[in-house]
Amino acid sequence: MVNSPFAEQPDHGHYTACANRMNEIDRISRRCTACTLINCAVMAILTLCGFRLSVISFIPGLIGEKGALGAIAVQLLIITAIAGVSIASVGRFKIGNVICFAIYSAMMICCIFSRTSDDVFTVFIGAAGFAFSFRAPSACMDYRQLSKTEGFPQFSERLAYQEEHSCFESDFANEYHETKSRGMDPAEPVSGAESGIGEDKINESTKNSGFMDEI
Repeated sequence: MVNSPFAEQPDHGHYTACANRMNEIDRISRRCTACTLINCAVMAILTLCGFRLSVISFIPGLIGEKGALGAIAVQLLIITAIAGVSIASVGRFKIGNVICFAIYSAMMICCIFSRTSDDVFTVFIGAAGFAFSFRAPSACMDYRQLSKTEGFPQFSERLAYQEEHSCFESDFANEYHETKSRGMDPAEPVSGAESGIGEDKINESTKNSGFMDEI
């Protein structure tokens, strides 16, 4: 479905709206990524302290008991993967923050049915992540549409004007092509012998410049 404010218009009429939305999408991505990195740092500390977190600790819980070295390693790997996905969303992988939004939502929902004391931390982490990532799905959908729109990603009218009026040609281009069309090569530098300067005069000039040898 095409969002009308970002639909292509004649004479680049859509550039302003698209450029503003691109800037807003970038701000959403950066804020969500910053929040996710902070959350991942907190989750990593809690993991090293032996805490279990809803959703995040599901796979580690299948591997070993609470505090087991293998379970801790797997949980840290999952947390690192979440951070990596969020960092990638700052670029073109906007769906990365959508994945983070889904994880934060699942963490909050699971805490409702959980009776584990460790989920006190999960509630705060999930709520903070949800607050910064709830606009990620709409940003991702708009980014996909903008990526298929003429002028992406800059949506710069000045750049479009330069590309459409790029008719620069060297001052010597016409002369060069005319010479080639007559079967002639461009002029080459003329040596001293071809210009009529004899060897006698060259030798005489050399002798005069070496007057110190006569002393």
